Amino acid sequence: MLKAIGNYFKAPSEIPVIENKEEIDKKYKRYRIDAFSASFIGYTVFHLTKKNIGAALPELSTHLGYTNLQLGILGSSLYFTYAFGKFINGVIADKADAKKFLTAALMMSALANIAFGLSPYIIPKDFMLFGQPLLLLAMALFWGINGWFQSMGFPAIAKVLAFWFSNTERGTKWALWSTSHQFGKCWGRY
Repeated sequence: MLKAIGNYFKAPSEIPVIENKEEIDKKYKRYRIDAFSASFIGYTVFHLTKKNIGAALPELSTHLGYTNLQLGILGSSLYFTYAFGKFINGVIADKADAKKFLTAALMMSALANIAFGLSPYIIPKDFMLFGQPLLLLAMALFWGINGWFQSMGFPAIAKVLAFWFSNTERGTKWALWSTSHQFGKCWGRY
């Protein structure tokens, strides 16, 4: 199964070189715009699914009775897995197809968010004696899984931007792309 996953994410083979200068200019310009747009929108969505716990924490405290310590453990589970995942996924993304890597990361992050939100309905807080701690563990697990998939975003985008833009263009493109963080944070508040 791991081999099948590895083959799926494997970087595509090189395509034949196009000799026609007009065709090169037309395709190259469009592909660069597409690559930048996908990177920008993709990372904006990553921030939407990373920062949305802030709205949930007061409700978790009120309705589930979690303490600040428990909410801190829950909130930090994303950043703990994110830190390790960013290093490991950076190495993996270097050899992977960035489109597939980024798409899979966004989809899995969304599924982890859905599972996090459905956790109280799957594990009721009054489930025997272990309901509330079990629910906290399940929510921390799903939020940590979200962190792992969140960590797959930046390495894929870094590969895309480095591939499609020359050294002289990268400063401008990275500066423009870095505003996607702010868009995601702003939209995540609403």
